[in-house]
Amino acid sequence: KGVTLFDPSGATAAALGKAGFAPPVLKELDDKALAGVAVLMIAEGAGKDAALVKAGDAVKKFVQDGGSVLSLPQEALDPAWIGTSLNITPKVTSIAWVRAPNHPLMQGFTSEDLQFWFPDHRVSSRDLLKPRQGDFTAIVDAGLGNSRMDYTGLLEMRAGKGRYLFCQMLLT
Repeated sequence: KGVTLFDPSGATAAALGKAGFAPPVLKELDDKALAGVAVLMIAEGAGKDAALVKAGDAVKKFVQDGGSVLSLPQEALDPAWIGTSLNITPKVTSIAWVRAPNHPLMQGFTSEDLQFWFPDHRVSSRDLLKPRQGDFTAIVDAGLGNSRMDYTGLLEMRAGKGRYLFCQMLLT
């Protein structure tokens, strides 16, 4: 069991390959394709891909049964594979804050690590509006500088025995 990438365009696989990480790639999704997968990574920009939307029930079952989905930065997210609507905003962040310091993804990171990334000082783009209800954890906060931390670049949503991680942070 390991990480498997859903990447219809191949662009994310190419970027990850340049970094020395080459997970198996799925072009289509169904229960059979997800059997034995621990983490399903959704490629950048694939959040409304027709094959992903068509496989929505299989992805939701995968998570309910204990699988994890890591969604890389998206311009849009279809609720068919998530089970709820999330709001992607046009917000761009240069300074973010660790909201959940005890979360395993934040081990070794401080808020100072989430500021002014090279080359254009952006840390995240198209931040998510924090959900007001549900089993969510904002792992990284992004605000407007007016003490309102309504946005997040890294959000965890638990569902059944599994979870979704939505990452709008500019990692690639």
